[in-house]
Amino acid sequence: IYFSFFNNGGSIFLGSNFNIPGEFDDEETRLNDETEYLPKFTELERQNYFDAKQFQQDHEPETNPIGSTLTTEERDFILDRGIQAYVFQQENVSSLSSSMPSVIIEDKLDVRFTSMDPNSAILNYPLPTHDNDTVYFEVKLFELPEGSHVSIGVATKPYPGFRLPGYNKYSIAYESNGTVRINQPFYSPQIWSKLLEGDVLGVGFKPRSGTIFFTHNGKKLLEAVHNLRMDLFPIIGSQGAAKLNVNLG
Repeated sequence: IYFSFFNNGGSIFLGSNFNIPGEFDDEETRLNDETEYLPKFTELERQNYFDAKQFQQDHEPETNPIGSTLTTEERDFILDRGIQAYVFQQENVSSLSSSMPSVIIEDKLDVRFTSMDPNSAILNYPLPTHDNDTVYFEVKLFELPEGSHVSIGVATKPYPGFRLPGYNKYSIAYESNGTVRINQPFYSPQIWSKLLEGDVLGVGFKPRSGTIFFTHNGKKLLEAVHNLRMDLFPIIGSQGAAKLNVNLG
């Protein structure tokens, strides 16, 4: 995966409106979904779901207002180090995980996934929003082996490292099979463009309107969320072995 940030002064415009069932904090819908979908899950999928649900009950996601997460020391560090301050991390791995590393961070921003179990890596600092400009990053899939499933998006912290982005509360992601998930572990109602090896997926955030949008190979796809006003962290995940070459610049 090639990963890069761009501040474009709000010049990207997506005219579409897009709404997906399963909005933030819709607990009644979630309970109904559990009743309908959990019986269809495998035992491992159910265990993973309940582990993640328990994790976020024990570690409530931090919904910090935009620009409020970083300390003064962290801001100074980023100003001093620039792109070298950023690094992907795997955090909050289930105690049931194998002792073998499932995510290997190479040179801070190159990520290799090695397991058939779902795993994710999240950036150490949130999206660098400035003066309400649109912030936009791109992810190139250098290698996507057959049978592997990649998920790319944004999330709040803490986020369970044994879950793909988009499956847990306060996370949004575009998946390589063309689905979009917004805190939705059970289903996605629409299929968009599938991602192939060599493709580039863009993820953008407009702080002024709180809009998250996705692009595919430079073309607009959709606006997935509006009125979202919190600090968000870029996050990537894979279920299946994959070599993800990440460059943040």
